[in-house]
Amino acid sequence: MTTQQLHDRLTAPEMTARARLTDLIENTDELTATLQEWLRIPLDHHLHRHELRPPTSPERDALQLHSSTLHVLAREGVLRAAIPASDELVVARVSAVIARQRLPQPARSALDLGELPLGAILRRHLVRRHTHVADPAEGSDSTGRAQLLQVRATLTIPGRGRVAVVDETIYLALLRPG
Repeated sequence: MTTQQLHDRLTAPEMTARARLTDLIENTDELTATLQEWLRIPLDHHLHRHELRPPTSPERDALQLHSSTLHVLAREGVLRAAIPASDELVVARVSAVIARQRLPQPARSALDLGELPLGAILRRHLVRRHTHVADPAEGSDSTGRAQLLQVRATLTIPGRGRVAVVDETIYLALLRPG
């Protein structure tokens, strides 16, 4: 076993914490707020990608899009926490595929600014999060960050149906912020 693999192994208290965190994530409508509450420090959303593109077949199915739908909005970014006496701490990678045309106009306008997390934008529109997968994850992702959980959910708004599919990687750094 490598030093990195030993470092990435969870202790018994961390396994308990991961189980508690999984329960919280499975029952939340807004990931960012849940992780901020967990850490008790503010998080910021740093957007890496924000583009209109044609939906893939699995995205079309997940969002229940009509075959005539030409574009979805794809966003990808990270949630970061500033820890005193430390570099910025990345606690999650977040990506969303959004059926932009189903969103209320104020939500579309806020999305166009690209500054806020999707959940924060949709909160005022009574968004509901339906978590389909919240599985333990091991090893590191392509950025070299140790993973804790892999999450997949759909977001719905009453009267508008499925508005987004989100994929999230929660990093082990969430349990080891220091």
